[in-house]
Parts: sequence; structure tokens; C-alpha cells
Amino acid sequence: MQLTLDANSQNANSPDFDPTRVTQWGFHWQWDSTRSMAVMFGPGSVVDNNGNAVIPRNWREAFHWYYDGMWSKHFIPDSAQVYTSMRGDPFRSGKVAMIHTFMWYSPRLVDFSSWDLAAVPAWQGMITTRMEQDGVIILNTTQHPVEAAEAACAIANSQELLLAWEMLPTSKSMQSQFVKEIKSKHPNVDWQVMLDSIDYADTTYENIMPNYRKSYDRLLVFRDLLGSSGNLSLDAEIGKLEADLQVLFGEEP
Repeated sequence: MQLTLDANSQNANSPDFDPTRVTQWGFHWQWDSTRSMAVMFGPGSVVDNNGNAVIPRNWREAFHWYYDGMWSKHFIPDSAQVYTSMRGDPFRSGKVAMIHTFMWYSPRLVDFSSWDLAAVPAWQGMITTRMEQDGVIILNTTQHPVEAAEAACAIANSQELLLAWEMLPTSKSMQSQFVKEIKSKHPNVDWQVMLDSIDYADTTYENIMPNYRKSYDRLLVFRDLLGSSGNLSLDAEIGKLEADLQVLFGEEP
């Protein structure tokens, strides 16, 4: 709220704040999927132990927080603002003060004069960060499995490529050199935040969903609805999302 400013430099806590003339918003989720944006409010899954669709209580609270941030408190830009004046990249536009995103975004910021990392805030005393695990995949239909494995290992263990991607190596033996080199590229960034965040990482949101592609797309439709309509009955929309996922879980992919 304090970092959200209008054309008269009034922040969103001020009684004189004009939400129709915002020049800088305080926060955006910057390309998060529906589940990954919810994880900041604690771990969860849209699939319960019996395989049924469920929207966890803490994720429901997350969706209300994001929605209120756009349409009531005005510290998050809506979708129209993101895809017009910000060209789909809120942070690089210079119009958003903070974002929640993965480390692979940092190579895009080499021409920024100043940026830094900060710890994810706690929700009800619990800190939850996201960890994306990327790898090189070999099709089981390949006619050259040995050569493919050699190429995959070479890519996965290339310090040069990992530094270009700015993604922390899984191999601990490579991590110290990686951190040293990334610090030389971005000397004013507190990279210890990245390392410490690993201890709070949750990956349950990446659990496989039934009918994954269609279910994932339905979740994205809900995320985009949050950003495009300021007159929703949000609890009703969350209930509809849960019901639609239940139907998709029962369909053939």
C-alpha cells in the first residue's frame, strides 16, 4: 500500500489517494500460475486424498487477497493495465514496485540500475516459498539413448548454461561457484535470500492433477478472471472452479 502511488505522489493508505490515476503499483504476481500464486499463503493441492477436487481454505484466502488488492485496495494492477501500458511485463515496465517470481526472471534485469531480493512474508506465522525444478528430458522412443543421455548430462552440468539461465544447480558441488559468478553479475543483490528460501520451499502445488492440461487451463481461466472483472461474487466463482475441476477430473484427458 505504501509503495502504491498516484499522480500526486499519494500512497494507497492516504485518504487523498486517487485510484484512477495510479502511476506505481505496489505488487504483482508476475506470470504466476493460479496454484503458484496461492502458495504464498501456504502449501496445498486442488486434489484431496480421495482424488476429489478441493480449493484449500488458505488458497481461498489468497484469492480474496489478490482480488481485493486489485479492485478494493488498488495496490495490484488489473489485467488490462498489465497488458496495455506494461506490455505484459509489470516489473520491467517500472510501474510495479515488487513482484513474486522465479529466479529465471533475473537475466531480464541486467539493464536495471537497482533491484534486490526480499524474503517472502509469512502467512499465519508460516513462510512458504516456491521451488521450480527444471531438467532435461529424454523421450523413451529415442533411437540413440546413450548419446541422448550424454548430451543431457552435458547440458545439466554446464556451469555456463546454468549461469545464463540463472537457475541454481541441483548439484551441491556446483552451487558455490554458481553463487560466486552470479554475485559478480549482480553485485548489489542479496543472493543469500535465494539460498535461505530453499528451506521453506513447497512443491505440492506441482502435484499431478487428473486430466492435467485441461485442469491447468481451467485454473488459468480463473486467475485471469480475477484480473479482468471487478464485480465478481468471488466465493461463488471459487465454488464454480472447484465444481468444474471435479468434472474435469472425471473426464478422459
